Amino acid sequence: MEAIRADLANDALLSIGDTSTDIKWYLKRLSIATIYQSAEIYMLQDQTIGSVRSLMSQSLSDTAQVANELLTVVRTMTIGRQ
Repeated sequence: MEAIRADLANDALLSIGDTSTDIKWYLKRLSIATIYQSAEIYMLQDQTIGSVRSLMSQSLSDTAQVANELLTVVRTMTIGRQ
């Protein structure tokens, strides 16, 4: 099952032209697979398309916010090393 989610995440990002080969490759695919798994679990309880879309939209927004905050921390930590 994990291989299917990994393939799905990889296909989703490749379909939008993502060809990254650095650590972001792993992070993006992990994020997509996690959001997909959350949506699957959520649909077991509520199968209305609007609520699933809302969940996915919020999950993507939260993921982007966390990624931006992590990048800010990394940049702040590396400024003194330059």
